[in-house]
Amino acid sequence: MTPENKKRLKNALSTASELIRGHGEVGLSPEDVGEKDQKGLDEYIKATGRAAKMITTLANKY
Repeated sequence: MTPENKKRLKNALSTASELIRGHGEVGLSPEDVGEKDQKGLDEYIKATGRAAKMITTLANKY
């Protein structure tokens, strides 16, 4: 992989991470994400944070 393509991949992964993280911050209702109650929504938001962190870690490898 060329250095230029590595940079592109890192930028794409970083953007994806921010989109996922930000998705949990907007005004969601539990039904919007397939959850039954507020507790489920809170867990979903935590999961989006974990997913964003995993993607950021992957991006930093490039």
